[in-house]
Amino acid sequence: MAREMALAGVPKEELERVEIPQEPQTPKSKWQNFWFYYKWWVVAAVCLLAIIGVGVWQAATHVEPDYPIALVTRDGVSEEGVAELEAMLQTYGQDLNGDGKIVVEVEDLALSQYVGGRKNPQAEMNSQKIMAYLVSADVMFFIFDKPSYDNYLGDLKENSGVDLFF
Repeated sequence: MAREMALAGVPKEELERVEIPQEPQTPKSKWQNFWFYYKWWVVAAVCLLAIIGVGVWQAATHVEPDYPIALVTRDGVSEEGVAELEAMLQTYGQDLNGDGKIVVEVEDLALSQYVGGRKNPQAEMNSQKIMAYLVSADVMFFIFDKPSYDNYLGDLKENSGVDLFF
């Protein structure tokens, strides 16, 4: 009823829908229409594919080390020193996983709060890594310096009566 009152006096020709004929869309206009409505879906799909691609690439190219070694020191070792130790140990190793390469991976775990005159923010994390490696047996060899050995394994030696220092 309200509609008829609002439209009173309007000619019937004005109320009829006029169909505007549309021309066939060109490929460019189709692409523009698609991009207008689906650009965020396309961006999200490309990002997701990139993340999956990087993950697959890293998994396919990752080389498992033959000898994972934890180097536990109080003050830390330079990167050159770690690389030199890895190179030296590779000459004596064997290919354990059959990939044709002898890979020695040395992880330097510095336990001092200050290394090289700077605060070491990773000292607590390194301490927890050592304990996790000891429990899980993920690392094949441990190399301790005397102060670090005394801090972490000395108590175990005293309590168990077993000499752990070889």
